[in-house]
Amino acid sequence: YLSKQIEFVDKKVKVISFQKSESELSNEVIDLFRSNHDLKSAKHWISAIYAKVKKTQQRLASQLVQKNVLTKEEKSFLWVLKYNRYPTKDAQPENNVRSRIRDIVLRGAEPTEEDIALLSLVQACALIDEVFEKADRKTAKKRISDLCKDNKVGAAVNQIVEEIVAA
Repeated sequence: YLSKQIEFVDKKVKVISFQKSESELSNEVIDLFRSNHDLKSAKHWISAIYAKVKKTQQRLASQLVQKNVLTKEEKSFLWVLKYNRYPTKDAQPENNVRSRIRDIVLRGAEPTEEDIALLSLVQACALIDEVFEKADRKTAKKRISDLCKDNKVGAAVNQIVEEIVAA
């Protein structure tokens, strides 16, 4: 959705549309863009969006439970520390995304900008082992690196995640 509302100009993000959507989260991101009309780097916006999303994770999880996308499971660790898990109610959409990622990385399917952004997150968050079989991981790491190396958003995502992990 947001890819239709922004473009890159000299390694900076330029907002080309402030049109609202049905997604509350997307609208919050658009409001962030609206609050500052200056051209900012992808790194700046990813940091700003991350800070905003981090504050709304619980609210988003509750909304996804209400929409029957996720289920809420109450868990405990050592019978003392209580926490919630939110597994998907229907695994098919997740399986479709995993299959699409494998098609791009292992079988040479043509990626979209959204696919490249997702692959950047897979790489930055060290999820290659989660998505690929052991025999495919070395090939997957190389291919994802090749696909993401020249992508501005992907590079910014990688840098932000590395900074968060290092902190």
